[in-house]
Amino acid sequence: MKKFYKSIFSAVLLLCSLSVSLTACSHEGSETPEKPNTEDPSSGGTNPNEPNPDTPQQKGDSILAQLVPTPAAESGQDLEGFLVGDKIYYDLKITDAKGAESSTYTLDLEGAGRVENHRQIGKDFALFVAKVKADGSAKDWNEVKSFPYTLPSKGEYRLMYKSKTDGTFDHKYQLKRQSKGKSDSKITNLPIVFYVLDVDIAYAVEKLSVPYDERVRYLMGIKIKCGSLPTDKLLETFDPNFPKGRSYTFKLVYKDEDYFDSFQPNVYQRFYHSGYVVYDKRKGEPDLDYLSRDIKDLIITIKTAANVAPLKFRFKKLGVRRDDDWRRK
Repeated sequence: MKKFYKSIFSAVLLLCSLSVSLTACSHEGSETPEKPNTEDPSSGGTNPNEPNPDTPQQKGDSILAQLVPTPAAESGQDLEGFLVGDKIYYDLKITDAKGAESSTYTLDLEGAGRVENHRQIGKDFALFVAKVKADGSAKDWNEVKSFPYTLPSKGEYRLMYKSKTDGTFDHKYQLKRQSKGKSDSKITNLPIVFYVLDVDIAYAVEKLSVPYDERVRYLMGIKIKCGSLPTDKLLETFDPNFPKGRSYTFKLVYKDEDYFDSFQPNVYQRFYHSGYVVYDKRKGEPDLDYLSRDIKDLIITIKTAANVAPLKFRFKKLGVRRDDDWRRK
């Protein structure tokens, strides 16, 4: 019996020694594993939330960037309202402190080419990009003809839209870093939304002939719209299902007089009637000085619901055009 237990004990010792030998062999030729590093690899080692600029940015990190409207003082634009044909400016600032100086950046427009939200470059809008100089100016513009578009380095850029149609421009840009021809960052999303309105102000000349003289009167109307796509929700045709309190109104200044009224989108609304003026047709049509008179000021107020703050758009010095048929359109 003693021999039996002794043989079992010897076998156990042999198995234990083999196990230790195999474990040692599995690490032979490699370093002893270190304890897991729980610190942020981009930190200085003391605070995980404090980045260390000397540490290379890890693949997969997102880029720190901003896309905001350019201040009016620098762009010269009226930030309160845009009309078809206006230039609209945005500042793009790419910080990316840990990106290599040789890195480039791709700017892509999500859904580029789609009709929805006016994302057809060349048809809905033209887009230009310029590097912002130390004095805050941007002059050397390059046209963006397709996406994605490559920016040569980090820094400050200015984007200039030239609107070609009216509507709600809901654009979502995506920025990524490129190193050695390959993407090495997460996507940074840069969404922007702006509205482009189409405001048409027309006047008609109506004549009434009588035996010895003629009478003439001038009628003026305004038509306001903001796109006709399903995604253009700012100015929609009135519907019984609209929220209570929804309204569209305008106030304008013409010949130093104020005119205020409600309006329907894409429908002419008359705001001025001169009354008939009698004149001698042998002397020609009287000059009532219409073409030389611009609309001094126009404020459009859009209230989407009773308990929602209204949106206001302001335009100055709007021209008028002659269209004797505007009332029949």
